[in-house]
Amino acid sequence: MEIKTTVETTIRTPREDFFDLAVSNDALPRLFHSYGPLAGVAKAEMLEGRAVEEGATRRVTMTDGMVMDEMIVELRRPSVHRYRWLSALHAPLSWLVSGCEALWVFTDVPGGTHLNYSYTFRLTSALAYPFAKPITWLMRRWQLSAIERAKTELVRG
Repeated sequence: MEIKTTVETTIRTPREDFFDLAVSNDALPRLFHSYGPLAGVAKAEMLEGRAVEEGATRRVTMTDGMVMDEMIVELRRPSVHRYRWLSALHAPLSWLVSGCEALWVFTDVPGGTHLNYSYTFRLTSALAYPFAKPITWLMRRWQLSAIERAKTELVRG
């Protein structure tokens, strides 16, 4: 069983600029701060000297010390950025979620860029759903706060 969280926004900036910021390892700590019990991103780096490209693995160190490896599944500049978690979450979240995939889709709109940004969580069982549902609300707020920081950075840029 899966559960999904999606946020959407539109910004008056070129799609390439929004895309490049969203996939930048250097930008992730600036954009993704802690939100409630959800950790922020402390550092992101590519493994094995790879570039940000399909098939590459990125290691994300969170502000709570957790280290998460992600595989870049699809990367089509400036339209699509999709990645899958390779690392397991720590308990108690690991009791609810067995995997996750994120998808960022950027489209041109008059005067700017529209973003659809989603996470699809694979639950450990249907019994996890009522416990995972409130976490998706927090996750959505975490996503929105990161997107607001990105918009601020792009408008200033």
